[in-house]
Amino acid sequence: MSWNWASVTRAQRASNIGFIIRLAICFVIAALLVAQAPAVQVRRTGAAGWLGLVPTRDGFAWQRYRAGDQGLVYARGLTPKPVTTCFDRSETGSFFEQNPILLTCDARAYRVEVIGLKGAMARLEFSSGDVKQTLKRWKVGDGAAELVFAGDLDGDGKVDLLVDHGDLGLYLSTLAKAGTLVSKAGL
Repeated sequence: MSWNWASVTRAQRASNIGFIIRLAICFVIAALLVAQAPAVQVRRTGAAGWLGLVPTRDGFAWQRYRAGDQGLVYARGLTPKPVTTCFDRSETGSFFEQNPILLTCDARAYRVEVIGLKGAMARLEFSSGDVKQTLKRWKVGDGAAELVFAGDLDGDGKVDLLVDHGDLGLYLSTLAKAGTLVSKAGL
């Protein structure tokens, strides 16, 4: 039996075309969501195929992993962009030595602070202007936090953070949701 488009009713054609259009829209939306939420993986040690945040004469830069690299962090799923350094741990990254840590990057003021060190719970806060965000909470005595790096790591002109709070946290501004400054990568 042969199929004849002319024998299909107008309502059936409209229904089929509508289905195809809805299906195409779903594919486009899915592709956009995948493109907007890159899967960034983070770890302390390098390996083939990973980018390392390594010291240079001018600060830091992303480079492909090579044996012997001494990177601050290694990431996969991140497009290497020029790095702007506003702070690195050699400038007193311990919150026991300096709390809060005040940063100025590209004429914008930021504050990174541990709150509650004398209570039962502590929290790490990151703020700029009216936006304040809690990055991590922990029981006092169960660890500490150290700001390892602050600067633009993903090329969007906004500050990103690398924080050691037991696990290594890479917080990127490109992953930030509405009303926040950064979101943790590698979750």
